[in-house]
Amino acid sequence: MIVGRSPSIIRAKALVDRYARTRLPFLLVGATGTGKELFAQYIHHCSGRSGPFLDVNCGAVPREMAESLLFGHRRGSFTGAIETVRGYVEGSSGGTLFLDELTALHLEGQAKLLRVLETGAVPVLGGLTKVEVDLRVVAAVPAGILRELDGGRFRRDLYQRVAGVVVELLPLSARMEDVIPTADHFASLQGRRLEPAVAPILLNYSWPGNVRELRQVIERAGQLVDDGVLSAAAVAEGIALGLPSSEVARGDGGNDRRVEYDPALLLSAMSREELLSKLEANGWHAGRTAQSLRVGRTIFFAALRGKGIRLRERKLLARDASSRE
Repeated sequence: MIVGRSPSIIRAKALVDRYARTRLPFLLVGATGTGKELFAQYIHHCSGRSGPFLDVNCGAVPREMAESLLFGHRRGSFTGAIETVRGYVEGSSGGTLFLDELTALHLEGQAKLLRVLETGAVPVLGGLTKVEVDLRVVAAVPAGILRELDGGRFRRDLYQRVAGVVVELLPLSARMEDVIPTADHFASLQGRRLEPAVAPILLNYSWPGNVRELRQVIERAGQLVDDGVLSAAAVAEGIALGLPSSEVARGDGGNDRRVEYDPALLLSAMSREELLSKLEANGWHAGRTAQSLRVGRTIFFAALRGKGIRLRERKLLARDASSRE
């Protein structure tokens, strides 16, 4: 299910609805985690094709086995070929072949794939004849595809062949209006819902891992609550659990960049009961509690005053309770 109300998602879905039943190939362009596989499945669903949906990660195909895996081989065609095997291309005939990370396929494999797409026939390794296929290709490439083309690492003729309908999937940070409905959807899959105070936490984060990261955050948060409500504290902790302690993430291209995550916003969104629970978990120690929430002591004590929490009284109550036990 594709969830989103941003103009880019609405346009992407409209393109699929318009062209899915044609024979035009689709090219999905976007960063990791933006939902390219989900869109590929949506294209197949809308296409009306009765054959299978085959997902091939070209980045995981070993160079020396690419031809055999993609196009198949006959028994005895090479050492170890003890039986005839259909390749991914032939196996997806009548359905949809999703070629994820297509730019990772080596240039020789790109050339052979281009020939198959142009002729509609598969040259099986060790066979004397070609196998005709009813092929519908959906390919996925990174947002920096132009750099791959300019650098000669990806064939322009193959790009032109698979770019029948280009669908651009923007990073989640460029379509923040999709964050809350998408998070609601992921929460509902767990039988849970978001409390209103969660919204500022979700909208104040930059989501470098895109939709995939959002799903993981909601899944982690779901393990931190006992009821059906995901609190602001649980969601913020779900974000923090996925970050290195320095809160620095690697961006596209390998450049370091600061992730926009404001712990003070979490603290302001926490209820009085949640803050008391944090204090109790840290032995009523202000310094440890502030450190666990990633805020300074000044901000932390201001929050205590704002929520009417007198730490000295709480320590005494906890000590009396412990002595009575």
